[in-house]
Amino acid sequence: MISVKRYILGLISILALASCEKVIDVELDSSDPRVVIEGVVTDIENGSYVTVKKTVDFENVGKPELIKNAKVTLSSGGQTWTFESDQDGVYRHDGFTGQIGSKYTLKVEEGGVTHTASATMLQRIPIEKITMEFDEDSNRRGDDDDNWKVKVKYFDPAGPINYYKFAVWVDGELVEDRIMIRSGKYSDGINTEYSFWEDLAEGQKLRVHLYQIEEKTYEYFESISDIYGGGNPLAPGNPDGQFDTDALGYFATYPVSEKSVTVTDTENRE
Repeated sequence: MISVKRYILGLISILALASCEKVIDVELDSSDPRVVIEGVVTDIENGSYVTVKKTVDFENVGKPELIKNAKVTLSSGGQTWTFESDQDGVYRHDGFTGQIGSKYTLKVEEGGVTHTASATMLQRIPIEKITMEFDEDSNRRGDDDDNWKVKVKYFDPAGPINYYKFAVWVDGELVEDRIMIRSGKYSDGINTEYSFWEDLAEGQKLRVHLYQIEEKTYEYFESISDIYGGGNPLAPGNPDGQFDTDALGYFATYPVSEKSVTVTDTENRE
């Protein structure tokens, strides 16, 4: 985790599913308390969730306030689902499964204000294959242990530019030290791959999720990456929120494509 001098909030950022998401500490430009919403809809049963938090003044020490009494609803095609908070402050609707091609509207009512955002679940893009290449001399991310190059291979459909987000688990534990996104600007209509370096050992199981995401979701995570030094050093201190109020955060849909490999699988080595 990259440190910043003034921790204002824990902004949950990547995906992953069923509350296995990363907490990102974001440095705000203002000390005024702000609502932070993270909404995720997936096509996996019970994989959708919403969190609602409120930032604290940077002069105060402590975690952001977890809001458990907000009214959270999700609607699509004339149907509405009410999401209830569990003991951890994560809002869910038991049995809910997002549908590919559907547009969803998220409403969060808190403190007399209604925050609204919409997102459409795009088509699922299959992972065709995952390959791994061992390099004992690799030090690509400044970590001597990152000695496996993993390649996630898929086909980028022709047409408008597509955008993708990836999530990785090693032996069931989500890898939380990076934001993994890619634009299809230069891979339109061809087979392509996304590669990354990982610390792996013989016998470990690697699981990868691939999501096709909307452009606005890609831009949101790109701004988070820029704030933490992965891009333009002049990026703004506050990533733009996606709600119709001044709330921070995002609302995204994740059509899940999944594939797992074991490090000892010789057929997946290059």
